[in-house]
Amino acid sequence: MSKQIVKLRIRAYLVGALLLFGFTLVASNVRPSYVSALPAQPAGKVWSVAFSDDFSGSSLDTSVWQPYYNTYGSGNNELECNTPNNVSVSGGTLKITAQRETVSCNGGGTRNFTSGFLGTRETGHYFTRYGYYEMRAKLPHGQGLWPAFWLRHKNGASTAEVDIMEYFHSQVPGKTTSTLHLDGRTNLSKQTVAFEAPTTAPAWHTWGVNIEPSGNNVTFDFYLDGSLFHSYTDTQHLWANSTDNNLFDIAINMAVGGNWAGQPDDALGYLRDVNQCAQGGTPPNNCISTGILRASFPATYEVDYVHVYQLQDTQPTPAPPSTPPSTPGSTTGSPGSTANKTSSAAGTAAAGGQNSPSSQATTPSGATSSPDKTQNAPAPVQVIRNVSNLFSNNPAERSAALKTVLPLTISLPLLGLIGYFAYRKHFFALCKHFAGARFRH
Repeated sequence: MSKQIVKLRIRAYLVGALLLFGFTLVASNVRPSYVSALPAQPAGKVWSVAFSDDFSGSSLDTSVWQPYYNTYGSGNNELECNTPNNVSVSGGTLKITAQRETVSCNGGGTRNFTSGFLGTRETGHYFTRYGYYEMRAKLPHGQGLWPAFWLRHKNGASTAEVDIMEYFHSQVPGKTTSTLHLDGRTNLSKQTVAFEAPTTAPAWHTWGVNIEPSGNNVTFDFYLDGSLFHSYTDTQHLWANSTDNNLFDIAINMAVGGNWAGQPDDALGYLRDVNQCAQGGTPPNNCISTGILRASFPATYEVDYVHVYQLQDTQPTPAPPSTPPSTPGSTTGSPGSTANKTSSAAGTAAAGGQNSPSSQATTPSGATSSPDKTQNAPAPVQVIRNVSNLFSNNPAERSAALKTVLPLTISLPLLGLIGYFAYRKHFFALCKHFAGARFRH
């Protein structure tokens, strides 16, 4: 083989490698990296990591998370049997998958759907009374699916429940709801916020709550993708009076059906268990169904990470007022009676509520950055993950990607084109050579 042919082959291989690498960067579906946005820290304070699970292994860390095998949520008329088989960890993410299947459930008879529920209470893991809790996840869209990320007080959800994220697709397609239930005051404060248009290809988003003392009160700030969208100041906060600083457990689950989620096979927009329409209309068959998708099974709620941060040298626990104020009502109306997260099988007195969401409000807020969970990944992996962020529905991810990899995504196709036009004659000659034709320079 002549030296000319060898050189031409090497050049062709290099051009092909460049084109393949550029295509891989753009088309890669690898889970993108993300630097979460922490609330601005007060002067003289610094955020420290109190807990972190990046689901980087091949199995769930059962020393922290207990997968349920029961009908927790039956008080909401949920349809699923929660099983450990519906929870998995792979590819750097936690996956809770709802299935349409008939099973005999532990303590709950026969169920036609299965799903997953994780809690840290059963493993004895409780987390900081004051701090920032954040999850990054993809949510499935569909009537009857009810993914949630929430905190329960050590003394029970009837003492305090913080619903950081719940998704009632039938009621508010593309919007999640955050709700507070404190000291027996259910639906004390509630707000919905748009996160993405209903789609069969959901994007990554972050949901978080910062719980911090504020004078003699306690403030709850709720965040979506690093932007503050709702605040509430609790002036009663009897739930916070404890010598134990670790008061909250973390729960992650996806229900199927339920009072405020609807059933997967009912007419779109119909809430069977309360005989109401989610968005208006006449039940059961003439409900408004704007934006509502039919749930497709299996349906997966995918979680990238759960992080908990706390400020070092936080202020002391606020003292309760000498005369507690009168119990306020819900900040927004909700259809029907309060829905309770209850389960005798789980052995917890979990009163609290997941009711109809309210209106939307978003307000940008300053934020600082936390460490990227993939910062120690090999450079090519980081590049691939960052390029995929260019196609994210998350504005923060798109902005970061544009700043870091846009020059690369422009230069690689140009290099490929230059290589093609520079060596196309040789390329065709090589094709003839490989096909058995005589090579002529």
